[in-house]
Amino acid sequence: MSESSGTPSDNRFGLLSILPTVGFLTVLSTAPLLYAFALSFQKYKLTSPGQHPFIFLDNYAKVVDSYHFEAAITNTLVFTVGAVVFVFVISLIFSLALNEKFRGSGWLRILILVPWAIPEMASALVWRWIYDSHFGVLNAMLVYVIPVFDSYQSWLGSPAYAMPAILVPQIWKEIPLCVLLFLTGYSTIPQSLYEAAKIDGANAFARFRRITIPMLKPIIQIILVYETIMGIASFAYVYILTGGGPGDSTTTLSWYTYMASFSFADFGQGAAIAVIMSIISLIFIALYFRLIPTRRFGAVGV
Repeated sequence: MSESSGTPSDNRFGLLSILPTVGFLTVLSTAPLLYAFALSFQKYKLTSPGQHPFIFLDNYAKVVDSYHFEAAITNTLVFTVGAVVFVFVISLIFSLALNEKFRGSGWLRILILVPWAIPEMASALVWRWIYDSHFGVLNAMLVYVIPVFDSYQSWLGSPAYAMPAILVPQIWKEIPLCVLLFLTGYSTIPQSLYEAAKIDGANAFARFRRITIPMLKPIIQIILVYETIMGIASFAYVYILTGGGPGDSTTTLSWYTYMASFSFADFGQGAAIAVIMSIISLIFIALYFRLIPTRRFGAVGV
């Protein structure tokens, strides 16, 4: 037995030491899910306190048959896929640039975290001011600085602009963390692989395709899973910027959950929508694990 492996008693002590924390986090994370799952099978309306009969799948049937459900599913998928794709590509480009050593790169690594550090509700209020149809800075730039339009646009009041308008802040908010994760991944790649590839005559693109991307697969998987969950659950930008409108052009499943629970006082249907959101998230996660295996390799061919 190696020194690093420790004795059986040491291993048992280590497991017992972390057991309370693991148990607490398990209860903390699973209890709300189990409660929401149980709630989704009950008729739970605030207008009928004390009366919560078991109605099995009626809440799910009402949600699926609702006028808002198709729009909510479509908008959620559009928003999530758009956010994941743009966040992934932009953060990959930024991280490649910041991974190079140049003057001021350390400061840039710090500054790029600013959007991520701002509370989501606060950033949503800032973006509402930016998009304002009367005195917003975006309109001022596109009319006077870069004359793209002749007059101010209603970014949040137009069905054509509303979805991109809530998508941009989500991308802006999520890029910094993904850049940081990519930079962390780069630091784990042995430089000897790149040196060997250079000796074999591999160009920069070949080294990126055959070394960087395969070695970053665990990080890529984490980013895709995390950003998918954040996209599906995103609520603040819809709540502050558009309120699900105009019409239902930005009604997402998270907004639909809020409306069902608090506007219509139907916690049963709200819980059913939340369970559907969880199922969609699990489908995406299973797809990522299927398409992106994370097995490391011993040799890299270029």
